[in-house]
Amino acid sequence: MKIKQYKVFKAGSTQIGTLYDTCITKAAKQFIDTLGKPANYQLFSKEQASVRYNDNYNAMSDFVIYEA
Repeated sequence: MKIKQYKVFKAGSTQIGTLYDTCITKAAKQFIDTLGKPANYQLFSKEQASVRYNDNYNAMSDFVIYEA
């Protein structure tokens, strides 16, 4: 399996990190494990996902993950 690079951004803001994993789903789960609060993710494609805290009821997500 090929390891891919994913960049993590605060939604509407700056890059906050880089992840390395085989797919966007695993990268999103890896990022959620680093957060201090419960969160979930939503896939938009094979290259993009959003991460939202469970207590966020706004229209925007908290974080966005893109394949680099």
